[in-house]
Amino acid sequence: MSSSTGPEAAPAVSSGAGRGPAIVARLRRLALGDDPRHASRLRFCLVSVALHLAWAMIYFYAVSVGAIAPEDARIMLVSNVVGVLGFYPWVRSGCTARMQDAGLVIPQMIWGSLSGSVAFVMSPTLRPALLQVICLVQVFGFFGLRPRQIAVTGVIAVSLLAGLLVLGASGGIPHFDVCKEAFPLLTSMAILVVITAITVHRSRRRIALTTQKLALQAAIASMRELVIRDTLTGLFSRGHMLELLQRESERAQRTGLPFRVALIDLDHFKRINDTHGHSIGDEVLRCFGDAVREAMQSADSAARWGGEEFLLLMPEARSDTAAVAPLARLRLQVHQPPPSAALLKKLEVTFSAGVAAHTLGDTIEDTIDRADSALYAAKHAGRDGWRVASGEEALAG
Repeated sequence: MSSSTGPEAAPAVSSGAGRGPAIVARLRRLALGDDPRHASRLRFCLVSVALHLAWAMIYFYAVSVGAIAPEDARIMLVSNVVGVLGFYPWVRSGCTARMQDAGLVIPQMIWGSLSGSVAFVMSPTLRPALLQVICLVQVFGFFGLRPRQIAVTGVIAVSLLAGLLVLGASGGIPHFDVCKEAFPLLTSMAILVVITAITVHRSRRRIALTTQKLALQAAIASMRELVIRDTLTGLFSRGHMLELLQRESERAQRTGLPFRVALIDLDHFKRINDTHGHSIGDEVLRCFGDAVREAMQSADSAARWGGEEFLLLMPEARSDTAAVAPLARLRLQVHQPPPSAALLKKLEVTFSAGVAAHTLGDTIEDTIDRADSALYAAKHAGRDGWRVASGEEALAG
């Protein structure tokens, strides 16, 4: 008879070892879902469920030792059942997602305080522990409530204890000795006031820090826009375009797929500045930048390269034919501009461009130099058109 030990038994062990974490992950997903924010709310609900279940067990034990009458225990268990089944399933279903208190924190805190107060009336033996639980409930205000909401729940909890003290002093609570019960109740009210004050302060601090964080993120985003964008045209800056070019070059080295660039220069731009002034020249640059955005493909990127020069990066242009298509659209945009850019037609603005491919083994400088040479070829050919770098397809416009 052969033994089942050895390599043949290993897969079964490995399978069993791997099944445990998978089951735990599945149960966790079932209980908490996949949304991190929703999972945070559900964790709070599960803590509340655990507390209600724990008190249900305490009530069962108290009945078994004769500390609570069975009929009183039934009433208290009903409150626990509501606590277990009334909140978590509702939050888990997603029905509360659009509520301001999506985790139903406030209703759960109020229900917990109310349940504890009812149990306080019915169970003299458990009163000291119940007062601690009512105070503990207020701590849940740490979990995302706003200052006003925390203050409301605190006032409700203190009011319930004050009501118990008045009710007990007037003889409305069985087995209530004012001399013995007043001090714990007053002490619990004081603790609730302190907890509420601390929680309100923490909530305000959290809101202030969140506001500061959002402001900092907005400032960083604004600073980044200033760094990567040309303020006049809204196109990328030369520095950011160099980063994009380097990134595309590395991708081309990995994949072996070429990309193309077009270097674009406005014709006779100095004449526009000298004749009409720099403010009109700036407006021409702004309008031309808008035209570039309209003409390029969604995958393309454009930058103001310097002065009246622009660079168009076309990462998906695998042929020169594909590369000159945006230039044809751009020329149409310049010759027949929309009303907002009528200045381009009024001043008869034109441009010249040079196209070059970046292939395996090329450097960024080599590619731009070839595009620059093609640009000058377009200038010498009469402007208002483009040329493809020497050694590539002889496409002219």
